[in-house]
Amino acid sequence: RGLAIAAFFALTFAAGHLAQEVRDHQGDVLNAIRTNAVIFGQRRIFAASLALFTLAYALLFLLALQGTIPRSLAALVVLYPLHLRWSLKTLAEGLTYASIHRLQARYRALYAIIGLAMVAALYGAQSTAMTSAAEVATAARRSHRSNCSTSVQPRIFSRCAELTAIPRASK
Repeated sequence: RGLAIAAFFALTFAAGHLAQEVRDHQGDVLNAIRTNAVIFGQRRIFAASLALFTLAYALLFLLALQGTIPRSLAALVVLYPLHLRWSLKTLAEGLTYASIHRLQARYRALYAIIGLAMVAALYGAQSTAMTSAAEVATAARRSHRSNCSTSVQPRIFSRCAELTAIPRASK
């Protein structure tokens, strides 16, 4: 589970890194810094960045459908068309520093929403699981106590009392 969630974030960070290289292309060319965007071209690296973002959204959706992460997170895939629209607009604007900077601010906001939703969903699932476990334990104690109170053999009753006793806090 942890590895699958890490893969989602790895795709996201790799995509963001490539977008950063595209944004810094002009400065890197002027300073003879050989980045992916300088070597392979801005458009190709931007396309690779968008492809990685697309894979990240697809992985998020798949993980939710499989139940690896809470299923409610599958709804976050509705953010992808917005991300795609902004990316295509950035491409149409010529991949300028300003257009890529604006895109970065926008997709970072989307991923902040995704991250917060993941934390909320995972915390909620953990809280629910803890509540359920506590309810099961309470029901088991009640059931055991009712079974013990009907016991007629002193030896069994004594053992039941030991099992259901609530430990006192030490001073």
